[in-house]
Amino acid sequence: MKKHKNIGKTAFLDYYQNHFPLKFDQIIQSFDDKNPPVFLFNPQFEDQIRFLWGKSGLNFNKIEWFPYAVYWPQQIPFGEPVPGYEEKLIYPLNISSLLPIMALQPKQNEVILDACGAPGGKTLGIKFLGSNNRIIANDISPIRRQRMRQTFGEFQLNDIDIWGRPAETIYQQYPNYFDKILLDAPCSSEKHVWNDIKYLKQWTPNRIKVLHLRQLALLGGLLLALKSGGILVYSTCAVNTLENEETVGELLQKKGNLAKLIDWRKPVEGSKQLNDQNFGFDQNKVLRILPKENYDPMFVAVLRKI
Repeated sequence: MKKHKNIGKTAFLDYYQNHFPLKFDQIIQSFDDKNPPVFLFNPQFEDQIRFLWGKSGLNFNKIEWFPYAVYWPQQIPFGEPVPGYEEKLIYPLNISSLLPIMALQPKQNEVILDACGAPGGKTLGIKFLGSNNRIIANDISPIRRQRMRQTFGEFQLNDIDIWGRPAETIYQQYPNYFDKILLDAPCSSEKHVWNDIKYLKQWTPNRIKVLHLRQLALLGGLLLALKSGGILVYSTCAVNTLENEETVGELLQKKGNLAKLIDWRKPVEGSKQLNDQNFGFDQNKVLRILPKENYDPMFVAVLRKI
């Protein structure tokens, strides 16, 4: 009898059915949803965008909890051109991607690191919320850095520094340096894997374990680059608990003398606790979004350096 290989679509389905038996059907079905993006915009050009949309008869409805983002206009079918996009006045992204920015709460005159910054959307949001601050967008990939450089230039934001350092080693040259750090970590990104035949065929459970270890290394190094009292926001678009609650729990267990998990004002209601598993912290302090109407998966935790 041929031995079953723990790889590919079957392995993917088996893993998530075992880990999320009550929400499995909901999660898998949601991976097929094509959610319309929202649009970030530079507040300097809000009047110009309003004029373009008004001329086309479009409603300009801002996100209730994010001042510089607007919903997809209902008058335009999803996928059709939206005024302002070609002019580089608006930046599309899923609404869930705004949540880590809100958790970071960028303020004026702060030094902020977007540790894994590409493609640059969250960096834009950070800049728009706290315009008079120094922002460093870091990414180890030259191709992704070039993409960020192009995006920031198109939005006339030429004062964002772009670095290409391994994020976990930044502390070696910049210890106790940053006021705030966003780690939107490399993760399983199951929705993207599900919708890419090539990656789905290659998927194995080991991928999650490797990413978990990478995330712990990034968090440990970045805490050393953070000022005492500074804020580190950890986020992923993964669904599994190993890269989310278990990563945070293990970090607190190993680095509890260096950081503590803090509560934050969440603009939306998260998903209910997944199971009775104890991760070593109050799960009400983190925000977990399972796929739902227009929201892609997202996990957000806020750490304060002691």
